[in-house]
Amino acid sequence: MGLFKQRLYYFFSIAVAVLVFQGDARGESGWSMYGADSANSFSNSRESLLKPPLVKAWEYQHKAGNAFFEAVVLTPDAAFVSGSLGNRHTVFALDALRGTHRWQFILPGKGGGSMGVCPAVYPDTQKRLLLFGAQGNDSLFAVEALTGKQAWKISGIRGMYDTNPKIYGGTLYFNSSQGSLMGVSAKQGRVLWSLPKMGRQSDIVIED
Repeated sequence: MGLFKQRLYYFFSIAVAVLVFQGDARGESGWSMYGADSANSFSNSRESLLKPPLVKAWEYQHKAGNAFFEAVVLTPDAAFVSGSLGNRHTVFALDALRGTHRWQFILPGKGGGSMGVCPAVYPDTQKRLLLFGAQGNDSLFAVEALTGKQAWKISGIRGMYDTNPKIYGGTLYFNSSQGSLMGVSAKQGRVLWSLPKMGRQSDIVIED
């Protein structure tokens, strides 16, 4: 991506705002899943050092009357936001440089209430994917990060509320409210294995 200004993103109920500080960053930057990585470190050691002064670069206000945002994941060029817009579970993408709207993916079903899942970015070199599920939805989705077009879907998950998918290597790990811990090929959407009766949903931590 070359040189770019470092960014610190935050979000609240009806708007997404971005703070930036002047300076160049090289290397891998961003926050691609809940907890920053598969180990839930809540830090990115490959990110250049952040320091003041911080300046707000842009703020995004969605036009939906009944909207709240729950989670934001980041790549150097995009911010991906999950939440509920007009009582429909929705994921949308914003341009990280300008804060402009790129695309929006509305999950099928009645929606309503909290979506309850933070998306995860699969950094495939050919086609980057965004992976997520939602409360009250029986499917796990993968959409193209550039366009929002659905790449694959796995049905019969019975909800993923309050558990966040993790990506390690080429595998997506998640635990659903039906009590199954599963490993899925992130690129192809193929179930690799499943461990039933794992109990209540909980966060996943993966380390070497």
